[in-house]
Amino acid sequence: MELLEKEELAGQRSIEKLLWEKQDQLFKVLDSLEAIVYMADMQSYEILFANQHAEKLFGHITGEICWQVLQSGMTKPCPFCNNKKLMTADGKPGDTILWEMQNTSNDRWYSIRDRAIEWFDGRIVHLLIAFDITGRKVIEAALRKSEEKFRTVADFTYDWEYWINEKGNFNSP
Repeated sequence: MELLEKEELAGQRSIEKLLWEKQDQLFKVLDSLEAIVYMADMQSYEILFANQHAEKLFGHITGEICWQVLQSGMTKPCPFCNNKKLMTADGKPGDTILWEMQNTSNDRWYSIRDRAIEWFDGRIVHLLIAFDITGRKVIEAALRKSEEKFRTVADFTYDWEYWINEKGNFNSP
């Protein structure tokens, strides 16, 4: 082997090592998120990557078909799948789609960001990031119920007059 070939090989190994290090850094960042993050092939629906949070909730799902392992009772791709909406008319990745849904597998509510991105092998894949908003949904429902109760009182109360005395008690006129 000539010296030039050895130097080229050493340079390629150095670049390859750097790429693996960058990939490892990216996966560490994605795994640190308390959100579901996964990438799926847009034709086969195969999950190509799932972060630790997703796998904690749904088990080892990398290599599985997204609609089969992430939802319950699906016999085909989810009717709410955004794959077709993620691409522009000329076949390029489009804008991020923001939406909310209740997962049919665990009944939790999620705020979701869907986007098409280019995968390392050149194909366009579906990137999904989902934040659990179940707590917020429970609070919103309680607030709506409370608002409805007070709106009912206000709507059916007419010509109601009251005074509050110096002790903070109600006095009738």
